[in-house]
Amino acid sequence: MGLVLVSTLALASVASAQDDPGWRVRVAPQLYLSNIDGINTASGFRFPVTDSVLEGGFALRADMQKGVWRFSLEYLRGSVQSTLAAGDPTAPVGSTDLSETTWEAYAARRIGPAASLGSLEILAGLRAVRHAQDLDFSSPEAIRETVSESWVGPFVGGSFLTEPGGPLWFSVLGNMGGFGLGANLAWVVEAQVGVVLHRTVDVTLRYRHFQTEYDNDGIDTDAYVWEDGQSQGWLIGLVVKP
Repeated sequence: MGLVLVSTLALASVASAQDDPGWRVRVAPQLYLSNIDGINTASGFRFPVTDSVLEGGFALRADMQKGVWRFSLEYLRGSVQSTLAAGDPTAPVGSTDLSETTWEAYAARRIGPAASLGSLEILAGLRAVRHAQDLDFSSPEAIRETVSESWVGPFVGGSFLTEPGGPLWFSVLGNMGGFGLGANLAWVVEAQVGVVLHRTVDVTLRYRHFQTEYDNDGIDTDAYVWEDGQSQGWLIGLVVKP
């Protein structure tokens, strides 16, 4: 699966350099500390998925750039475990364990020359999301099963990078997609700070917020709905520039 999103990690090394006729590669492994929330409908039940604790996950981003063009592929995986207590008699009681895997791939084009005070990109690509969820309900009926759902949709957006001087650099990005193709609506906002440790390595801290509305239009137990779905958290890692 290939899909989309801005690799602000790679932008750091790109913006301060003159256009290079050759290909340049950037790889960014990251620890993903995320929190996932939403209202889920699966196996004929509607129930909340939430946890106030940041759970550990993983992300990996790879970029290739030549001149004003850049191509990026990113993988993110987060998870959340929820306990459903007795309350509404129609709501299930038990526990859920949801994992969310996201692939994003995009093509980006820089607008204007590379500049230390600000470099702007526009981008377009695809995003694929897969939910795999273990359900263990004791009431109103006993259910123990794994439910999975996947969808793919386009997105468009932009990013901005600035290097004010010294080893620090900052970037922001946003994209929006879905529009009924895959998700009903999905958007991402990110902000990132990086520190150049060496000409081949940067250390980075990134905040990411991913909002999703999805409905597969299924009937009864075939329905899978993800309402007010959000995955947000911190990514801590490196940008390796061989």
